[in-house]
Amino acid sequence: MKISVYKNKEEGSRIFSTTFVNEINSILLKKNNCTICLATGSSPTIFYNELVIHYKKKNIDFKKIRIFNLDEFYDINSESKNSYSYYLYHHLLNHVNIKQRNVNLLSGKPANLKDYCESVEVKNIDIKTLFIKGQKSSYILDSDITELKKTFSNFGIIEIPNAGHWVHAENPYHFVTSVKEWI
Repeated sequence: MKISVYKNKEEGSRIFSTTFVNEINSILLKKNNCTICLATGSSPTIFYNELVIHYKKKNIDFKKIRIFNLDEFYDINSESKNSYSYYLYHHLLNHVNIKQRNVNLLSGKPANLKDYCESVEVKNIDIKTLFIKGQKSSYILDSDITELKKTFSNFGIIEIPNAGHWVHAENPYHFVTSVKEWI
């Protein structure tokens, strides 16, 4: 397996965005649509900027891509600058030709939280996805695997021994080794 080290996060984001665009285009050729989940936070900001550049160069068309966000703050409006919905529109969605009906963002202010949580259903995520759990963590249970199979068409789960939720900090050697093997 080849491991790449980049000069900085800009270079890594640029190269990864090209790989991501190629993977999306490959899926679109086979299925004519693609479903992905998008993360938020400071880590993917440069990556999203690179996707906008790819879009402007006509390397990717977002019309047949359906997206879900992975998280949202509770009790916050989507228009708030602190909202993940705002973040995704600001950094990516306002700059590409994604159809609004293909945008599935979580609400931070549902009328009834319990009913809303039960109504949210994400299915058919096409991108290869790795779940990493600590042996001492209860975040991913054996009973969750059936639901994961319904949602992710190409996923794996690795368990890091002697670690809780912070697997990369509690057992960095096994974390890196396991991820390298999966890649």
